[in-house]
Amino acid sequence: CYAQAVESVLEDHGLGSAMKLVGAVYEADPGFVNSCHGNMHDLGKAAYELYSEGKEIELTPDVSYCGFGLFHGFLEAMVLSEGSGAKVREFCRSVGKKLGGVQEYAEGACYHGLGHGVTDASDPRAWGDAYLIAKPGIDTCRAIAPPGEHLRRCSSGVFNSVANLYSDPMYKLDAKGEPYTLCESENYSEDERISCYAQMNTVVRFLTKDDLDLMLSFPATVDKKYRTVAIQNVAAMIYWKKSTPSDEEILAACKKLDEQDSGDCIKGVVDGIIEFGPPDREYEVAIMFCNSEGLTSGERKICVGEIERTSSGIYSKEKLGDICRLLPRDVLPEKCKEL
Repeated sequence: CYAQAVESVLEDHGLGSAMKLVGAVYEADPGFVNSCHGNMHDLGKAAYELYSEGKEIELTPDVSYCGFGLFHGFLEAMVLSEGSGAKVREFCRSVGKKLGGVQEYAEGACYHGLGHGVTDASDPRAWGDAYLIAKPGIDTCRAIAPPGEHLRRCSSGVFNSVANLYSDPMYKLDAKGEPYTLCESENYSEDERISCYAQMNTVVRFLTKDDLDLMLSFPATVDKKYRTVAIQNVAAMIYWKKSTPSDEEILAACKKLDEQDSGDCIKGVVDGIIEFGPPDREYEVAIMFCNSEGLTSGERKICVGEIERTSSGIYSKEKLGDICRLLPRDVLPEKCKEL
């Protein structure tokens, strides 16, 4: 129902108005958090149909809503229609040019959508082998995405898509209780391996059926080289659970880990809130979490620092300045002091 309503507004009034409706729905229905990312996929596909017909697509910072899901659907449709080549690179570059000064994550999110788009249309002959399912996407990312951050974001889209397939028996994937096996392949570069360890959080969630302590137990055993990214990304899934635990329960689970891992867990929770929280007000929920009584001064500093770091990628400099003024002064990040 929401998807149809949003797509109707897209057709009649454009993408900007459709995104505003997404924000309004999120505010009106707390349960929308569980379907918003998927609805944004659908909206992205519908937006591509208009784009392919030569109609203008209004790109605003609102495209970050619900984990940039709009780009996932848009690029999936683009890849299926046009293949993955110069047009994709041109589109992602235009995203960076349009939004980069305001939202530095935007172009990377576009390439993440490319990785998704290639992999979501996987060859059925590869089903049953996670490496073979991922291979076309990884090859495409290597050929199209600029090296560095954009290549990492593209490969993260590939691994995110593969991870999502584990929960569907049709794809015949069995993690065998080891969610990170794919990431150990010697055929991946260091950046690709890091992306893999980050995105297997979906498999962890599937294997543990959202049991908080079990979820965090898997990345806590990962090699130290990749443990930080693994823990942060599993912790980021906590806010997206169908029944989000209380702040006290989340902190209790994080604090069962050793000091370094516990800090990474807290950062991950903030990342998840900023990614999937109420559109345009994600930071408010994150600040509430960082003000929890169970946090020590050192933990609050880690928590607040992550709000500043993550917010700087999706908000304008002016908005970031407003957010910084809401943060506790005793643990204010250095970058906030410069604004």
